[in-house]
Amino acid sequence: MHWTTIGEAATPEDVRRAQIELLYSLGADTALEPRNFSEGRDALRVALSQRAALVVVDDVWETWHGRAFDIADGATSRVLFTTRFVDAL
Repeated sequence: MHWTTIGEAATPEDVRRAQIELLYSLGADTALEPRNFSEGRDALRVALSQRAALVVVDDVWETWHGRAFDIADGATSRVLFTTRFVDAL
């Protein structure tokens, strides 16, 4: 199980850093850190395709926060989002 918290004031850079921390947590190759959260999402998808995991993305406020962590392949891993805002998902 892997956990990250986003928060109300999260910037794109904050989200990218959260993705990098998840990549480290998953033991992924981080020789080339993602330059933006789209690259981070792609790298996380690759990392999760090779293992079973539950990723909790806590305190999602914005729709783009959810898109940045749309990473589970559905076969072996899952992502659980917590939010107060239905529109964020």
